[in-house]
Amino acid sequence: MAKEIKKEKIEIEIPSDMVKEGKPITIIKTNDRNEEYVLSNYQLNSEELDLSQQQEFAEYNFNSNKHLIDKIIEEDKESYITSNEKITRLAKDIHRNVESVKDANSIIEYYINSNDLIGRALEIIQNNINTKYTLTFPTSEKKKDIKDIKRTEEIINDFLKDVDIENQIKKECIGVFSKGNYFTYLKTGKDGRHSIVNYPLNIAEVSDYLIDGEPLLMINVQNLRNSLIQTQSKYINVKTKFFSIPKNADEEIKRNYPPEVFQANEDRSFYAFLNPKRTGCHRINNLNGLYGVSPIFKALTSLLMLETIDSVDRDNIIAKAKKIVYQKTRKELMGKDYSQTKKFQEVAYAQKELVKAMSLKTVIYTSPPYVEDVEFKEPKTELTDTSVITANRNKILNSIGISFLSNESKSSFNSVEVSVDELLKMIDYIVKQFSDTINKYIKTVCEENEIDLKFAPVFKIETTQMMDMDTKLKFVELLYSKIGVSYKTIFEQLGMDCDTEIQRRKQENNIVINKEKTSVDKIMSPHMTSFTASGESESNTDSIINDDTNSNNSKKTDNEEKNNYDKQRYESNSKS
Repeated sequence: MAKEIKKEKIEIEIPSDMVKEGKPITIIKTNDRNEEYVLSNYQLNSEELDLSQQQEFAEYNFNSNKHLIDKIIEEDKESYITSNEKITRLAKDIHRNVESVKDANSIIEYYINSNDLIGRALEIIQNNINTKYTLTFPTSEKKKDIKDIKRTEEIINDFLKDVDIENQIKKECIGVFSKGNYFTYLKTGKDGRHSIVNYPLNIAEVSDYLIDGEPLLMINVQNLRNSLIQTQSKYINVKTKFFSIPKNADEEIKRNYPPEVFQANEDRSFYAFLNPKRTGCHRINNLNGLYGVSPIFKALTSLLMLETIDSVDRDNIIAKAKKIVYQKTRKELMGKDYSQTKKFQEVAYAQKELVKAMSLKTVIYTSPPYVEDVEFKEPKTELTDTSVITANRNKILNSIGISFLSNESKSSFNSVEVSVDELLKMIDYIVKQFSDTINKYIKTVCEENEIDLKFAPVFKIETTQMMDMDTKLKFVELLYSKIGVSYKTIFEQLGMDCDTEIQRRKQENNIVINKEKTSVDKIMSPHMTSFTASGESESNTDSIINDDTNSNNSKKTDNEEKNNYDKQRYESNSKS
């Protein structure tokens, strides 16, 4: 029996721009109480969808308001192979020339992917970035303030969860270290959710203006449009029901980019200044200039030298691997006056016999009388001295903050210690900039939610040294034993939640078994062994031995005098 479809009449206004000939319009009821509806016309292959698919697509279109959609834009990469002259040219005034920074970053990316030292160093940094952080909220005794602080804590924790703060810390640190610059923007969705997006160097630029001591970032609208147009053709024939793909660059900018960028695009302006409350400019080695430079740039000369040495040594190895056989004929073969120079038949015969003999496992060769000598020739080229290669490799490591400390002594051997202190300081400097940016974003989020800024917490990322367990334990011991900080601070330093531990301790100390209250300490008391029991201590035996039995588990008698005698004898035997 077919299911009866409930029909109802509704009156609804349809915007004129949605009414197109041959294009269906789907109406989805979203709220039965308030009679709310969503209209959707399908400009994307709607004629190929049946009614159920159209409804599903329209519903997803409605729910897509809850999603923050970003598009990845690639940087322009033109320079790969370089020379000492080009490195020298790029180094001149690189901090104010965005094109020089882009060329340098392209070369650096090439060596990150091809060189073992740089590539591996970057992987090690990425795997050892400290993503742990602390949020310090203000304290107050007033009930209203406590309520506001609690609300602020919930909102800020949701914000950090939305932006995936641990992943953002890693991306920022790697971005600044490998490219010298990392620009971020805080986006807010229609439902209040947030995301932090990164704009590459060919899209975002640093202006000459400062606001409250921070550089004012701007978007190169023309470069943005060109990048979007180049990638737009990739998705022309793509069909999807998950979200509507913008038709052109203007629609893409309107939907996914800040309002100031959209307005600049409408006005066909070349640049759009971004809201400084939502931007983050992270740089390293900028020397008070506009743009930073990656520490790897200092290693380019040595990297180029190692690449040249490797190329020359490779050619020499190939040359040395070749077998050169020199067969010398007698000069009498040319006649008495040495005028018969074309004795090709005799020479060919001699070579043929030589090659034939050498093809055998055991070579036995009897040369014709006109052959004077047979010699093996080897190229006299030598490979580059290992000390030269080692010196260049050490220069590369020193440029990124890794050095070798030699402990020379009078003994027959010396020890070498690898020091990464400078590298860790560099990482901490980069992460400190991101902490300042997140604190600015936290204030922006508080303003969006009409929260007084006095309740805004302080965000701080732990230093890289705290990842070492020995250092962390010494620091915790200092805080607890000598300074006397709270338990909550100690638990936070160890990466544990204090409130959770308090609840667990309460549960452990309030266990009820057979209507009797006990604790985990009593339940988990150790078995009596030679390590847990002593003759002088009664604390272990009291919790283990039953009052109705002797130490050897025999049942006690009712004779009190005999029991005391047995106890004294047991204690005297234990002492002896």
